[in-house]
Amino acid sequence: MRIDFVSSRWAPFVGGAEIVAGELARELSAENEVVVHTTERGFGQDQDSRLETGEARIGNVTVLRYRPYGPGRLFFPRLAGADVVHMHGFYRPLVVEVARRAPRGRLVIQPHGALMPNLGGSDGVRSEVRKGIDRWVLPRFLPRVARFVTISPSEAEGLRRLGVPGAACVSLPGPIRQSLVDRAKSDSPAVDRVPGRIALVARLVPLKSVEHAIEAMAGLPDFELHIAGEAEDAEYASELAALAARLDIKGRVRFLGRLSPDELERLLRSSVALVLPSRADGWGLVVAEALLFGAVPVVSSGVGAVLDDAIGLPLRYEWGDVAALRTHLEDVGARYADFYRTRVEAGASWVEAKMSPKAIAAALLELYDGLSG
Repeated sequence: MRIDFVSSRWAPFVGGAEIVAGELARELSAENEVVVHTTERGFGQDQDSRLETGEARIGNVTVLRYRPYGPGRLFFPRLAGADVVHMHGFYRPLVVEVARRAPRGRLVIQPHGALMPNLGGSDGVRSEVRKGIDRWVLPRFLPRVARFVTISPSEAEGLRRLGVPGAACVSLPGPIRQSLVDRAKSDSPAVDRVPGRIALVARLVPLKSVEHAIEAMAGLPDFELHIAGEAEDAEYASELAALAARLDIKGRVRFLGRLSPDELERLLRSSVALVLPSRADGWGLVVAEALLFGAVPVVSSGVGAVLDDAIGLPLRYEWGDVAALRTHLEDVGARYADFYRTRVEAGASWVEAKMSPKAIAAALLELYDGLSG
């Protein structure tokens, strides 16, 4: 089978769609022909130097890199000969172009949470533009898509709002980087877990509702909040700092900025809990990372992460209910060692079994085999 991945960015060591187009492509290529279509943009210092514009072979994967048109990430992938086309991400102009070119009945789209900003409110002009395109343009092309791979119930709901039937949506978490699973099994680096330390990992934009976590800290004098994430909305970031000062907890709320993978690992290893208070989010890969490194995930109802019910994690509260969030954190702080640690270990085992590249590749192959051409 020839499987063509399409993504406007392809980076083996970065999160989201790039993980899929990197590690999953290599996993699937063991017994299939895999072609990755991408652009020359979006490559950072971790990228393979052989990936220049044109064609390259990375192991058993063929990588075709295109020059994008205009200021965006639009390109025109050559999909002739593909048995299955699997698009990662939801860059609207590229969705339309791929839908036109893919073989009928053989197109799979995996938005990777890109529809989340369209749920439950607006984050400005860009969000409204995306919604306008979704309402008027995409319905003409989405019937050409055989399956949507969603990472959460909320993402499936976003697709249903666009007219996609529920039967066309297949839920799959992750995947996570295999290197994370391997590192979590090691004892290095040796980091002491700090009682009362809470991690929050998110871009600083209103959609992430970071203010709820800061407000929760006001009633938890023995806790401290470490916020890791880039200040994409500078005005919002300033409001968060002002809120911490106004609540007189500035010394217990630390803004760390964007962290390297090693720094993030140390933060999670040293924290008893991870809080994710987003109004709307995808599966939340950082939830899986928290479990692997021993932190209890506490998430709002807007976060899509779902594990087996028997594990009892993540702890969940209704979005905006700061008192409920505070209660969860207080309980984790009091019972981490004698209660929650075993649950976290069970959650980490679930993540390894269900979200590794090998596990997700097997699920995708089953999905591909069920498509009708």
